[in-house]
Amino acid sequence: MWAPYGDHWRHLRKVCSLELFSGKRVDSFERVRKEEISSALATVEEAARASSVVDLRAVLSDITLYSSLRMATSQEFGGKKKQLSRFERRAKETIEHAVEMIGALNVGDYLPSLRWMDLQGYGRRARKLHALQDAFFQSLIDRKRQYQGRGGAGAGGVDDLLDVLLASQEKNALTDDTIKAVIQDVIGAGSDTAWVTCEWAMAELLRHPAAMRRAQREIDAVVGRDRVVEESDLPGLNFLHAIVKETLRLHPPSPVILYESTMPCVSSAGYRIAQGARLLVNVYVISRDANSWERALDFWPERFDEGAKKGVDVRGQNFELIRFGSGRRICPGMGMGLRMVQCVLARLLQGFDWEKMGEIDMREKFGLAMPKLVPLHAIPCPRRSSFSRSNFCLN
Repeated sequence: MWAPYGDHWRHLRKVCSLELFSGKRVDSFERVRKEEISSALATVEEAARASSVVDLRAVLSDITLYSSLRMATSQEFGGKKKQLSRFERRAKETIEHAVEMIGALNVGDYLPSLRWMDLQGYGRRARKLHALQDAFFQSLIDRKRQYQGRGGAGAGGVDDLLDVLLASQEKNALTDDTIKAVIQDVIGAGSDTAWVTCEWAMAELLRHPAAMRRAQREIDAVVGRDRVVEESDLPGLNFLHAIVKETLRLHPPSPVILYESTMPCVSSAGYRIAQGARLLVNVYVISRDANSWERALDFWPERFDEGAKKGVDVRGQNFELIRFGSGRRICPGMGMGLRMVQCVLARLLQGFDWEKMGEIDMREKFGLAMPKLVPLHAIPCPRRSSFSRSNFCLN
């Protein structure tokens, strides 16, 4: 994520693109995603039967974090009941706090002469987080090597990301520190941006019930009423895709994207950009530009389903919607992230009707990622009595 463009970056990019995030590799983890989503929906169903309020942020963050951890290491943290050990709980907290720390506004970054004073305490916190994360990821590597030494395979007999990295360690000259950095990127960036997107999508759907009902009707029409939506159904859920695109447009999980200029050039605005300059692209502003978007500030997913923007995608070819970057720096985990978001939203909408708790606070929290300032709470209601706990949540 942070490496400058060069031989080291190109090498890691190749490993990630070919070994970790290929379409075949993403498909191989379908069982992991399904099990983690089903486990979380079991708790939502219990709340629905009791007409209780659900903290959607807590549910969504657990789904994406535990899925990322299992895809990366095959380890099911906390077991089936998600009862985390003290070490696992501390590791989870460090992963959740890492993205917040990266995006923090640190005075020492802008006034280097004051950095040594660590006025806000970010330096001390960062060192503490680094020590905990390093110990956690090293324990995963050590445990995986012991497991491989006994002939063990990954989750469901499928090699996980750590299996792949360790198997190619010698060939690709990867140190343990490099492997830990890659796994940290996968788990941290992959889980955080996914739950942030899901939470914003559910917040907008609660504010726009007509869009929620249309998405549910589409799922019923494509999937039917007697089975759970599968990943193979996702290509036919066009309006769900439009909801995801519109959420990413209005609420980008990473509002600023970092680029590096590989050669001297002049921008369209007439600025001279030196080779090696770091460029911050404000995709938040671009995707709300009234010159490019009709009803730019409105949540209107129909624009991507039947409107003028029907052919616009988030995969780096349409610069008015570059959620994952573009060109050589485009996010290699884009396919895995989109699959996770689409799966989670489809299951939440298929299984439950949702009622909002008064007016929803849509303020944003400053940082590298841009979650809601106030966590989202809602009341679920089971949509079908035929979808019992056994054949819906745990299918």
